[in-house]
Amino acid sequence: MGKKRNSFKKWFPLGPYLRILICAFGVFFAISDATSGLYPVHDAASVFNLFLPYLPFIFLGLSLAAGILAWNIVFVTMLIFYGDSSMDWLALPLPAVLFPLYCAYLSPLKDLVISLSIFVSGSTAYFALSTISSPVQGIVFFLGFFSYFIGLILRRFRLQRERDQQKIISVQEAQLQARNEERTRLAYELHDIVAHEVTVIAMQARRAQFVKDPESTAAILTGIGDSASQALEDLRKLVTVLKAEKNDSLNGELPSAPQAEENLLLGDASLSGETTSALALTYDLHKISDALENAGFTVTLTVDGDVSLIPLVSRQALRRTAREIGTNVLKHGSPEGSVKIDLTVGQRNVTLSSENVISHNEPVSSSLTGLESMKARFHDLGGTSSYQNDHGVWKIQVSLPLPKTVTKAF
Repeated sequence: MGKKRNSFKKWFPLGPYLRILICAFGVFFAISDATSGLYPVHDAASVFNLFLPYLPFIFLGLSLAAGILAWNIVFVTMLIFYGDSSMDWLALPLPAVLFPLYCAYLSPLKDLVISLSIFVSGSTAYFALSTISSPVQGIVFFLGFFSYFIGLILRRFRLQRERDQQKIISVQEAQLQARNEERTRLAYELHDIVAHEVTVIAMQARRAQFVKDPESTAAILTGIGDSASQALEDLRKLVTVLKAEKNDSLNGELPSAPQAEENLLLGDASLSGETTSALALTYDLHKISDALENAGFTVTLTVDGDVSLIPLVSRQALRRTAREIGTNVLKHGSPEGSVKIDLTVGQRNVTLSSENVISHNEPVSSSLTGLESMKARFHDLGGTSSYQNDHGVWKIQVSLPLPKTVTKAF
């Protein structure tokens, strides 16, 4: 109902102001007829007969729907009670032009069908049953049919314009959604690619405050410099990909995310490999474990099952999640507690889980972007992900289904 009212308000020229103006004209014409002397006014019935043709104008002041309803009632009343009275029909040509026009132009389809059916059936019945031929009634019927016809033409253009506007709105909403998705993807990429190195820099800088050995301090500063250089390199890669995205989209392809195999958690990219082979995934897990141990954590890494059975796309997701786990441990874990990282390849699914004691020190700020990215990544692949704080122990577990027909994917 709200949509219909909005349509009336939008497409009725000048809106309620024109309705009030038309209502005032109707009252003016009725008063003019009453004072002109052409219509004798001597009792209540004659007053009703005088104002009856102008009732649609008065009801139009309330709403368009009320005016059209009044027009239908007046037309039926005139046919039944004043069918042979040409004098009473003299005031009907004006509403016969205005109200059928607006009815066909603006009314909901159901109201239009009802009004047009009343007019057509009433006119047909009048010509079939009336024994008196009057040009006034003929003029009213002609003007009414013509107004309905013109209104239907205008209605077609109005509906077409509304559809065009709706298409424009849909395109704008799709563009807005695409921009929002691109912002989200960019946030994920920035987090996955750069945040790891920045986290390592922050944690190593904290360690440097408590190290008194010059050699250890020099090693830490070297690591900070390497991580900073790597972060800059990853940013350059990301900018390069974003610049190339337009050309990739024209070819119907989505640009791949920049790889950050060189970061401090994973070490040399040539060892890890861009294709994330089974050997590379295992290597990455050990490099993450080594990096955590170098930061002062006690790590227990377990790899159970045949890693080569994991599909390539799943290995990519697991690899990025393993990096996220390592970064979270560096940022929020306590070196006083142990860290457990388990990769289990079962018959139906592969599971990666981790446990670490949460540090009681002032936490490193976090936007939770990595966890949101992880959830979205595994949801898209048909897997599950969960994380929780279990009495001071942070637990993460992700799982992906394995194909029913498993072949080794080296």
